[in-house]
Amino acid sequence: MEVKWIDDKGKNILLLDYTGIKLEKEMIALTEKTIPILQSMEKGSKVLVLIDLTGCYVTPGYLDASRKLEKELIDNYLVKRAIVGITGPKAVLLKGFNLFTKQKLEPFDTRSMALEYLAKQ
Repeated sequence: MEVKWIDDKGKNILLLDYTGIKLEKEMIALTEKTIPILQSMEKGSKVLVLIDLTGCYVTPGYLDASRKLEKELIDNYLVKRAIVGITGPKAVLLKGFNLFTKQKLEPFDTRSMALEYLAKQ
């Protein structure tokens, strides 16, 4: 349950790890912590992002916070994103989310699969 930079195969990846969070306010707080991290980067920079939603609940409040983060990412950075932990109802929500975004969130079954995708140029 954190936001941090990780290194994988020489690539710097921003990990948004929501694993196991059950409370909406904690998910929103984690999402909001991401924006200043991005704003400290030079606009136009390439950002690789891994989002892990394993074992948590996606709520309307979290989706609103995600849309704000989405706007910051898409408007200011070149982004490649992967997401893990999308099952059941979350898969339906992801399809809806992807309909309204310029750059799609790519779902993967495991972190290793997601990291492999992010490592490819």
